[in-house]
Amino acid sequence: QMHSVGSLNGRVVNPDGSPAVGVLVLMHDSEGNTVSSGTTGSDGTFSVEVVTAGTYTAALVPASDPDSWQDIGGDTPKEYLVTDGRVFVGPILLTSGLPYGPADHGRTTIGGGDTFTCALGPSGTVECWGENETHELGDGGNEASSSTPVTVTGITDAVNVTVGNHHACAAHADGTVSCWGDNSSGQLGDGTYNTASTPVTVTGITDAVAVTAGFSHSCALHAGGSVSCWGEDLEGQLGNGTTGNGSATPVSVSGLLDATAVSAGDSHTCAIHVSGTVSCWGWNEDGELGNGHNTDSNVPVTVTGITDATQISGGALHTCALHATGTISCWGGNTLGQLGDGNTVESYTPVNVSGLTSMSSLAAGSVHTCASRTNGSVFCWGSGPLGELGNGTWNGSSSPVAVTGLSDGAEAAAGTYHSCVRRYAGRISCWGFNNNGQLGDGTNDSSSTPVGVVGFGP
Repeated sequence: QMHSVGSLNGRVVNPDGSPAVGVLVLMHDSEGNTVSSGTTGSDGTFSVEVVTAGTYTAALVPASDPDSWQDIGGDTPKEYLVTDGRVFVGPILLTSGLPYGPADHGRTTIGGGDTFTCALGPSGTVECWGENETHELGDGGNEASSSTPVTVTGITDAVNVTVGNHHACAAHADGTVSCWGDNSSGQLGDGTYNTASTPVTVTGITDAVAVTAGFSHSCALHAGGSVSCWGEDLEGQLGNGTTGNGSATPVSVSGLLDATAVSAGDSHTCAIHVSGTVSCWGWNEDGELGNGHNTDSNVPVTVTGITDATQISGGALHTCALHATGTISCWGGNTLGQLGDGNTVESYTPVNVSGLTSMSSLAAGSVHTCASRTNGSVFCWGSGPLGELGNGTWNGSSSPVAVTGLSDGAEAAAGTYHSCVRRYAGRISCWGFNNNGQLGDGTNDSSSTPVGVVGFGP
């Protein structure tokens, strides 16, 4: 009898968020042969097993239209490495238009904290650099900062890394989540309030497809489209209908069952739904929930006017979304121009970032924002006195400015006063404040233009 080595797991949903029942899921090998199949059940979930470890693609065949099938990922099929255990796809939107997706569910591979940075390294490892006072680097060592990357202990299968103020988390290929660093508010999710110098496992999560970290809370996106959060809840940022009752273990966000991406800001959280709409919850004094007023909410509320979001990113007091059209809109606090609309007036509803088209990624920092374009150029706006805009000056800007010398940017990241970008060919560059080595170039010298992170790429 043959035994499976692993399985591909996920959930297929209709545009209205209801489960897509009876969808055939085909697993294909590298030669296009169908090696296994399964069908979504009454809740839209599926689990397709394979007997041989390897890299596979998957196709969806709707029960209502068997001739309208397509690989997940479309013309460039998404590849899934199945070696041992379960691999999670997350919620997949089934529409009459192809391709089916999305493919990455908001998984960040690089993130900036207060004064440290982390990024996915080779073969599922995680590398961190910068401040280590509360063991943000996760290497199990002393509290000494490092101006070059160090390897986080024990992680070999990370698919996503996220960075909070003084903690970080990783989602693993087997659906679990681990976190390390500061745990004064329970943001590590292991049921304690003890700082951890190496990763600890978040309690009870076995089907995560992505994880996000805020100032002192964290959230996970589950394969079925639900979201759970843990840590500080003084402003309702856990989204479970309570305020002030923080939790050192995950709690479910109320009524959220069809999320495709989630992002935590300082004290608020936002998620994209399969329909492309966005909902947010938590702190709202500056309008960062985007629903037209500034009253906090401990359950998700709908952001006004967004129907085609593909990425979401929460900053300290603002939030930004990337649209399917390649444009970006932001809302919330704007004292230093972090909304990018050419002024410094806060907005309780989304405003368009000036002059940006064909954008491919975005990242909201504390009071600045950065984004990459499909041609590899990178733009930043907002606070700039510490060089965090990367344009060779020490000035802020309320509209986007081009980061100097970048033509191969793939994924932007923004911390409190520094910024980074993952570039093609595996390189990473950072700029801005560098008092603790968070730029990763082996110095503590701040820079208003990009510098290369040691050990990443040529």
